[in-house]
Amino acid sequence: MNDDWEGPNEEDIEWTKSMFEQIEIGGVWAPIHSGVEYTKTGEKEMSLTRLMNHPSAGAIHARILETIEKTDWTMKEDQAQLVTPPLDPVAAIHERKEREQEIAENWQCPTSDCEELLRNMDLAQGIWSYEGMQQALTDDGEIVDTERWSVRVNCHECGAAIALEPYDYTILGGDELSWTWGPYQVMERDAIIDAIDHGDQVLILGTELEEERVPPHMRGLVVHMPLNMEEE
Repeated sequence: MNDDWEGPNEEDIEWTKSMFEQIEIGGVWAPIHSGVEYTKTGEKEMSLTRLMNHPSAGAIHARILETIEKTDWTMKEDQAQLVTPPLDPVAAIHERKEREQEIAENWQCPTSDCEELLRNMDLAQGIWSYEGMQQALTDDGEIVDTERWSVRVNCHECGAAIALEPYDYTILGGDELSWTWGPYQVMERDAIIDAIDHGDQVLILGTELEEERVPPHMRGLVVHMPLNMEEE
């Protein structure tokens, strides 16, 4: 495990507090590929409910604890369930995705007096937003600087603007929405070949397009060329 962790910075602390504040009491927070799962059990209290039996999961939990210690939130650990992942990697991935879907089904609007489910919102209108840089832990236990993004959606019930984690957005909206950015939708191989054969215009995305930052997972991919750009 890489030991370059120097503790949370102010941005990490504020982001963590913001995430917790958006969760309703009883709501679950399970960061992507972290091996940890938390439930909000009080106005300023989170509880560790599931911990994967793996060193990286323990390290991630320790860093979350260190971050929480610099806030007015508390963390309970006495009811945590230690989970041993399946030895078969495919089965482990399937089990994780099933658990993620189960949790996402009950996600609600974070506004205190609104109980609308996130899965019922107009997710297709989500707007990708670059939030700056952050430190992240890779699968190999390395700490790297990476971009922080959110997808902003509006609750049609109360009008609240909600910032979703990109992976949470994918769980809720599916792969098709995940691989769509504004008017640009990633093309599959056969569609690319067909477009080239018929002389249709396609576009390969880079880091920026028209002075707007492109989400990292869309970079280097081929997308349909919108009609207004073809005309230009």
